[in-house]
Amino acid sequence: MTRFYLAALALGSATAFAAPAAAECNRAPAAYAMPAQRLDQAVQQLAHISGCFVKMDPAMVADRRAPALKGRYRPEEALARLVRGTGYTAHSTPEGLAFDGDLLAVTMSQARALRTAVQTHARAGHLSPAQATRLRATLTEVERTVPRQVNAQGMLTPAQKRDAITKLDAVRSAVGPIEDARDWEAFKRAA
Repeated sequence: MTRFYLAALALGSATAFAAPAAAECNRAPAAYAMPAQRLDQAVQQLAHISGCFVKMDPAMVADRRAPALKGRYRPEEALARLVRGTGYTAHSTPEGLAFDGDLLAVTMSQARALRTAVQTHARAGHLSPAQATRLRATLTEVERTVPRQVNAQGMLTPAQKRDAITKLDAVRSAVGPIEDARDWEAFKRAA
């Protein structure tokens, strides 16, 4: 019988791991028949069924509910369905699975910082009105599309993530570096 553990580590912030004891992550589709329940319970069930280690922030699952999950899904698809509509994103890791709010937060932070940079450059005359309008339209598209995709799917596909990165980098190349580039570069490396 597989037993579960939920471990919290203190490394500046607590991180919880739902994982079956001594199992290997099976990334093949599996049958899920889970009722609507607390998100932490649903994640533990997913870990049990798939054998996948799931990394999450315990504060994210407090008072959260997961919908019923019925059907055959790969583990990352199942996790994405469980977190759909929360603003969190599910993704595979070398160890198994994880979900977090970083993707949406970093993308929106970059878009806001770039919007300010476009405005500053336009006022200083470094961008023509047409360039500024085009760049603002690109930012608006990212600001509308990414949250919609994350909330609808529970994740961004690799192609959707690359598309958002490409659009934000195009704006960045027009306005030059911005202050929080360190977070953006780390985020892109993880893409």
